[in-house]
Amino acid sequence: MPLARLMNRWLLGVKLTDPQSGFRAMTGTAWRKISIKQNGMAHASEILAKAVKNKIIIKEVPIKVIYRHFGQKFSGGIRIIKDTILAKLID
Repeated sequence: MPLARLMNRWLLGVKLTDPQSGFRAMTGTAWRKISIKQNGMAHASEILAKAVKNKIIIKEVPIKVIYRHFGQKFSGGIRIIKDTILAKLID
């Protein structure tokens, strides 16, 4: 989602090719520092935001993802941005 990718770069300073893929791997120490509250598509951005906040090193490892039409609408990107901004205000 180009819109969500742009938001992650702009708000978090995180430059990833596909920050919304949902694939994550982390150490136990990193996991204990991140408490996920989002139950929708914004969880991927929430994890990145909390990693940045906790100064956790973020590294992208290339994967191959074949996206289908579901979830790839403009409204999905808007919802991710809305949820991420609201979570940032509450946090």
